[in-house]
Amino acid sequence: GGANQSAALQGVVSGMAQDDPLAAANFVADQPSGEGQAKAAVAVASRWAEMDPAAAAAWAATFTGDARNQALIPVVQRWGQVDPAGAGAWIGALPKDASRDGIVQRYVDAITWQYPEQAVQFVAMIGDDKLRARATQNIAQNWINSNPESAGVWIAGSDLPDDQKRRLLEQVKKRSNP
Repeated sequence: GGANQSAALQGVVSGMAQDDPLAAANFVADQPSGEGQAKAAVAVASRWAEMDPAAAAAWAATFTGDARNQALIPVVQRWGQVDPAGAGAWIGALPKDASRDGIVQRYVDAITWQYPEQAVQFVAMIGDDKLRARATQNIAQNWINSNPESAGVWIAGSDLPDDQKRRLLEQVKKRSNP
């Protein structure tokens, strides 16, 4: 049935993508749109992102709807880890729409541990209030754990709601003076 075909397609393109991501990408692009193509696109994008995240992102962005979003997520996560500035520049150029929020959130999540200062610059791009608040909270928690002093400076000067700011600054105090 459809699920077996989809899994088989995923397996085939994943193997192809390891050797020749462009050939695998062209093969997937020629498949009929739908869940099978979307899953195959994710498989190719994930492999390709390990070798050339910029090319993988450009290719994944050519899809529409769900396939585009699903394919971009692993690319942005990988790219954010290996070249946060390059990934950030690419993300900054994305059109402002609902799908961008999810992509920005994945990028922020991917870089938060190593680059919290950069993550906070991008979290403001998330249009959805709840998603932005959750991502901001995540950055603050990770930053407090890795560097409570600089996290405290950022939190104190941020435009976070007062109650959230107070709770986070209490955590900073506990981390700084155990």
